[in-house]
Amino acid sequence: MRWLEIDLETFAVRQSGFSEHAAHGRAIFHSGSLGHAVRIEDIKDAEYAQLVVVDAAARTIAFGRDYLGHYPLTYGCTAQTLIISDSYSYVHSALCARGVSLTISEEALALFFTMGFVPHGRSVYREIVNCEATGYYLWKNRSVGRVNLFEPIAISASDSISAIGDAIEAEVDRYARQSDQIDIWCSGGLDSSIMAMRFNAKPRQADIITLAYGHAIHEQYGDGERRFARTVAQAAQTHMRDVDLSPQQFDRMHTMFAETHNGPVMDFPLPPKYSLAQATRDLAITGEAGDTFFGGTKNASIMYAHHKQPDASLGRLYAVAHNRYFKHLKEIFKRGEQLETFAVEHVDKLVQAYPGDLQRKLFYLNSHEKLGSMIFAQSYFPSQVFGIRVRHPIASLGVYKASFSVPDHRKFSYPFSKIALIELYRDQLPPVIVQRKKSGTQLPLGHYLKHFNPEKFDFSPLREAGFFQDAFLDKVSAPDACETVPPLLLYACTTLNHWLKHKERHHVDSIPA
Repeated sequence: MRWLEIDLETFAVRQSGFSEHAAHGRAIFHSGSLGHAVRIEDIKDAEYAQLVVVDAAARTIAFGRDYLGHYPLTYGCTAQTLIISDSYSYVHSALCARGVSLTISEEALALFFTMGFVPHGRSVYREIVNCEATGYYLWKNRSVGRVNLFEPIAISASDSISAIGDAIEAEVDRYARQSDQIDIWCSGGLDSSIMAMRFNAKPRQADIITLAYGHAIHEQYGDGERRFARTVAQAAQTHMRDVDLSPQQFDRMHTMFAETHNGPVMDFPLPPKYSLAQATRDLAITGEAGDTFFGGTKNASIMYAHHKQPDASLGRLYAVAHNRYFKHLKEIFKRGEQLETFAVEHVDKLVQAYPGDLQRKLFYLNSHEKLGSMIFAQSYFPSQVFGIRVRHPIASLGVYKASFSVPDHRKFSYPFSKIALIELYRDQLPPVIVQRKKSGTQLPLGHYLKHFNPEKFDFSPLREAGFFQDAFLDKVSAPDACETVPPLLLYACTTLNHWLKHKERHHVDSIPA
C-alpha cells in the first residue's frame, strides 16, 4: 500500500511506499517507472506508475496516474490535509479519522447498475475520488481541479498493421527478459492465446494457468474454457496449471475482492483474478485490452442501434449496450426516473468528449473509460494482495498508439472483430482458437451464489442507504432469491452490499501513527 498525507499549510509530507527525490525545488514522490520525473506532465508518457509533485514555494500539489491508468490512485481532501493513496480503504479511514462524514453517492450507484462499475473520476462516496487517467489533478487555492492531457492520435496514411505487430513484439520481448517464472493467465480466448504462444516462442518459456471449477461443477456444467487453454498449451508445448475456483474458493476470493478493491464491480471474473494472482509465481501476463483496442462487442450493438435509430441518444444506446441493469433503474431505485436521466446524460458526455466519427469515439471511450476504471484495477489489487506483478503487453502505450494509427475498419468491421490481431497471428494459433466466438469468461454464477456465506444476503447496508425500492430489496433478500433473481443482478447486489459493509467497518486505529 502507498499513501501520502500532505499538510496544506506547511506542505509537510508523511508517506509510505513511494520513492522520493527532488527536482527544481519540488518534492517528487513516485512509484513504478517514474524515477526520472521532474514535473507532473511526465505521467503522460508513463506506464505502471503514480506521481505526486509537491511545490511548497508555489503552494501547489499535482498528482496523477499513468496515461492509460494501469495503476489506480485515490484522493480525499479536508481543509487541513490532502490524502492520496493507491488504497481506497486508506483514504476512507483517514477521512473518517479526521471527522469527515462520508456520504454515499446515489448517482455513483446508478452508474454501477448501468455500466457494471463506477467510472473513474468519482467513487461510491462523494468525498472520495478515484482519479481519472489521461490527465492529472492540481490542488491550488484550496481546491482540487483536473487537467486533461488527452490527445487524439492521427490515422496513418500507410494503412498498415505491421506497426501493431512490432509494438506487441517489443512488449513481449521486454517482459520475457524480466523473469524466469512467467505465468500466462489464459482463457483460451484470442488475446490470451496470442500471449501464450508468443511467450513460448523459442527460447522463451512460460506456464499457462487457467481456471478449474471443481469436480461438482465440471461434472454438471462441463469443462468450460479449460479445453481451449489445453489446446493452446499443447500448441505452445508448455505446461498448464489449473487454478482452483471451487464454490468455497470463489466465496473466499469474492470476500477478499470486496474488502480490497477501490469500488464495487459487477464483472464476475474479478474473484477469479484473485485466484489467478494467488497461484502466480512471479510475473503474470494477460491479454487484456484486445477487446478495447481491437474489438467491437459493444461497438457492434451501438453502431447497429444507431443505424436503426439515428436520432436516439448515444448515451442511452451506450448504456443499454452494457447489458447491465440500466433498463431496471426505476425498479431498483426510488428515484429511478431521475437517475436514468442522469446516467444517459453522463454517458452521453463521455461519448461526445472524444473526437471522430461514432466508431472512433467508441474505440476511444472503451479504451480510456473501461480500462482505467475497471480492467486494470482487476489486476492491480490482486497483485498487491499476493505480492506479484501483472502486466498487459497488448495494453501498452506503444500498442495503443499503433492501434489508433490504423484505420478502424482494419480492426473492426461488423460482424468481424479483432481483424488486425487475427491477421497478425492467425498462422501461429490453433485454428479452433481463431474460429472461437467471443464468449467472455464463462462461470456458473448461479451455482456459486448458492454457496455464498449467508451473511452476504443480509442487505442492511443497502437498506440503510435509503436509495433502494423496498420491493426490490425484498426480492433480492428473499430465501428463494437464487432461484428467482437473475444471477448477475443478485451478484451485483451482494457485491455492492459487502463492499459497503466492509468500508463502514474502518476505525481510527487503522490509520498509521
